[in-house]
Amino acid sequence: MKLLRLLGIPTLLLAASCSSAPTSGFGEQSSASNAAVGGFPGCSGLFNKNPSPTGAYYATDFGCSSNPYFTDPGDTCGSASCIQSGYDEGVCTSGMSKAECQRTVNWYSVGGSSYGCGARLQVTNPSNGKSVVVMVLDDGPSCTVENDANFWVLDVSYPTIMYLFGSEEGWGDHARVNAVVVPSTTPLGPVGSGSPPPPPPPPPPPPPPPQDDGGSPPPADDAGSSAPDAGGGVACSTDGDCNPGTDGSGQICVNNVCVAGCNANWECPGSTTCVSGQCQ
Repeated sequence: MKLLRLLGIPTLLLAASCSSAPTSGFGEQSSASNAAVGGFPGCSGLFNKNPSPTGAYYATDFGCSSNPYFTDPGDTCGSASCIQSGYDEGVCTSGMSKAECQRTVNWYSVGGSSYGCGARLQVTNPSNGKSVVVMVLDDGPSCTVENDANFWVLDVSYPTIMYLFGSEEGWGDHARVNAVVVPSTTPLGPVGSGSPPPPPPPPPPPPPPPQDDGGSPPPADDAGSSAPDAGGGVACSTDGDCNPGTDGSGQICVNNVCVAGCNANWECPGSTTCVSGQCQ
């Protein structure tokens, strides 16, 4: 149990030392057992029988778990004083050992003396809003621990502390949590953060296919070639462009467009000759 490691005292001595606040060398009460500045009235007896009136605690971790698999070297897995609650609540089956039952519950806390064995608490880290529902599976922490901390302390399982804080915590870390009682039917484990995020927007539609213009061929590149212009004639720069090959076509180049006419006999087809600008 991490708390015992922080105290540096053997487990067997805990019960003997917890019946009263720790004392200093001449039997005087240590300053750690005095009432805390945060409103903590002090703790007497073995365990605190009064929960935090505001639900505020310092969190620390203890015990054993299955997911993630963990065993606190300072604890005996299955020794939780309220372990019977795991069987009574139907979380554990009768064939399980107490150690198996504690690992199966996985999400649990102390608080048997203050909340009652088997109670369910929703424990929230106020700094990030994460919450976990746990089952009270053990007594504790000892009054010695709370008096030293000068605050209420809530031991939770390793998966719980890792979900809430991402690391193991001791009361000296002042890892604040808030705990409230919830119905016994509340599922154990992390509490959902609300509605799922909306799905991503659909991808944009593909571009439309090229329009079919009835099968007509695309316009030819007229870069100096004999492609027809907007008026239907062939583009040209000289009469030769209008009369390719060895025989004339009866056309001449006018305003860069081939039109009917002739300026010489070689521009007339066959045996025709150029008479008054026309092939005859």
